[in-house]
Amino acid sequence: MEVGWTSRRWCLLLLLLAQAVVLTRPCPQRCTCHPLAVLGMSGADCASKSLVAVPRARGGEKHLQVVDLSGNRLRSLPDDAFAAFPSLKYLFLSDNMIQVVNQYAFRGVPELEVLYLSENSLTSLPPDLFEECVALRKVVLRGNPLLRLLPPAPPPPPGAPASPARLAPFITSHSLQELDASACGVDFIPNEAFSALPSLKKLNLSSNSLTEVDPRPFGPLCSLAHLDITGNPIQCGCSTARLSRWIRERRVETARPLACSGGTRRGEVLVDENEEEKMSQSVSPRCDMLLLKEEKFYTACQAALAEAEELQRQAVETKRSWIIGGIVALGVAVAVLIVACFFRRHRQKKRLREERAARAAAKEKNGLDHQPLRDDADG
Repeated sequence: MEVGWTSRRWCLLLLLLAQAVVLTRPCPQRCTCHPLAVLGMSGADCASKSLVAVPRARGGEKHLQVVDLSGNRLRSLPDDAFAAFPSLKYLFLSDNMIQVVNQYAFRGVPELEVLYLSENSLTSLPPDLFEECVALRKVVLRGNPLLRLLPPAPPPPPGAPASPARLAPFITSHSLQELDASACGVDFIPNEAFSALPSLKKLNLSSNSLTEVDPRPFGPLCSLAHLDITGNPIQCGCSTARLSRWIRERRVETARPLACSGGTRRGEVLVDENEEEKMSQSVSPRCDMLLLKEEKFYTACQAALAEAEELQRQAVETKRSWIIGGIVALGVAVAVLIVACFFRRHRQKKRLREERAARAAAKEKNGLDHQPLRDDADG
């Protein structure tokens, strides 16, 4: 009874120690860390703390998967800003005053999936900002003055006059599936803006200042399934007719039916196939509705997507090969160990048999040696 009670006390003590270790895990300065019941992850609540920089880690925050830094006074994100949180999956940076994001700000967080940068002061982002975020699937940029979705202009060579901004992708990510750039004051979309987002499925450009929306910028989005351009002052014309046909041919879902205003009509016009034809004939020369330029981007997107899928397949195959190789090596090691144990046991048994035989022989010999003495005594 005493032994059983002692065992239970030790088990209880170990459970209490384990809980104490979990509760005392390191947490960034001025933050509160706790498990999240909804997501089932460990999180750090650093919201509305008047922070002017990403809080310093105490060491050991590798377990954190959610960090909320919204409602602070951050103005910039330096390189490796979140490298102390390598398990980070959800990052909330909304409602700060962020103006500058360095190219390697998200280096060291390869598992990042969802990023909220809404309601800041960003005018551009480095195109390769998410190069190492291979699991990224959602980025929210709502409420930033992005204006024309252009990357930052490269610095001119010393002594050379400043050149116009190079036409490069707005952002680059082979895994991104959802992008929210609503209410960003966007009035123009370069053809190359989305050329490096082959996996994008949902794009929100609502509540901007777009008067013309041509399908060519969306051409590279061969995975696009949902487009929201509501709340833009889109004018009826050639580009709108082309966009309507592109939406229909690509079977892209929209937040609401495409509509435009202007021309000889008053009020809003819902664009259908008849309106497409009328708008295409309203200009001279007639509007090109074949979308050939868009097809070039679409084909390039499919090739990029196929390449990404092939790389992912190769990575899976490589991982599987390593796993299979490890299992085989482990099996061989276990087999060798079993054989070695078998032979060792066999040798032990043989040695025991030999020892027994030797003892029996010695005992028998000892008995024979003393037998005559007993016979003489009997005589």
